[in-house]
Amino acid sequence: HVAFDTLFDGIEPPLAFERGRPATVADRIVALAELGDDERQAIGETLRERVSTQHSVETWADAILRLVVR
Repeated sequence: HVAFDTLFDGIEPPLAFERGRPATVADRIVALAELGDDERQAIGETLRERVSTQHSVETWADAILRLVVR
């Protein structure tokens, strides 16, 4: 889904996969499994930071207010 584009942007190996193509999901899982613990932890930290700054209740509320208070 396009909502994940900014969340997953620049992360290697890529995390996004094609809907209806189970092989792409499997490829992503294998690629993540092949990473070291430190690399997986770094990806997790990046994702947590992005969710916190881009997808929190506060950022959602701010976006709604920007739409309403134009």
